Amino acid sequence: SNTIFKWDFKNGIKLLTLSKKLYVLTKNSVYGPIVSGQKITNNSFSDLQIDDEFTDATVIWDDILISTKKSRIVRFSKSWSFSYVNVLWQDKWEDIKQIGSYNLNLYTLSSSWAQIYKHSPSFDLYMLWTTYLNDEDSKKLSNILALWIDWWFYMLKNDLSLYKFFASPKYNLKSIVLNKLPKNYTLENDTNKPMIYTDITLNNVYIYLNNKIWIFKPNTKNYADVKSLEYIWQVEWKNEKILSFYVPRDWEINILSESWIYKLNFEIDDKNKLILR
Repeated sequence: SNTIFKWDFKNGIKLLTLSKKLYVLTKNSVYGPIVSGQKITNNSFSDLQIDDEFTDATVIWDDILISTKKSRIVRFSKSWSFSYVNVLWQDKWEDIKQIGSYNLNLYTLSSSWAQIYKHSPSFDLYMLWTTYLNDEDSKKLSNILALWIDWWFYMLKNDLSLYKFFASPKYNLKSIVLNKLPKNYTLENDTNKPMIYTDITLNNVYIYLNNKIWIFKPNTKNYADVKSLEYIWQVEWKNEKILSFYVPRDWEINILSESWIYKLNFEIDDKNKLILR
């Protein structure tokens, strides 16, 4: 009864929401809008080069901005049309491992080293990048597996340690302590990239790792003062591969698998036990 949509999503990369409707990013197209009981549209980008493919996406205002394997940016607009996006004063975009957004700004994570680039919007273009991490911290972070931006920058390192960063009003990089971790909190040989999801409106922090969604509870509800996360639970499917997920509100996770989008409802009791509904 909690299945939102059944489809062949074997090439699915990321589950997104635009104008309160779900979309699925694949290697060369965007499926959506996805509404239960309605016909789904496969919006394919015909101008994508043969040796290129979509790798990541973020939502900015009414658009989905998509990064490609060849470090290009593609805009999928609310009119369901695609177009390449250029950056002002640069011949091409920097090497891109992952993208994110906040306050209309586009952020890219470098694929070659640990650096975050910020691009401000300028009409249909984006401005020249500015870097966020200083050289010392960039070397300390080494290889960042996953980045999430929501006021703070959450960064998951290749040793699965977690950091948060804020550029203003004062440059600040802090390590987040992870408490009560189970023995299986390790990096397995999983083809899907790790993901982080949080929001200033949510109580918990979610990490996708090893085909599981890990749920963590911050040590305080004051978002700026979070110093540690406590492991609560991990969600996994025995016979399905989780491709991506989206958290619209507390106690609900929308999960993308190879054959469906599913709505998972849960509660966390006063003993920090997760109860599925």
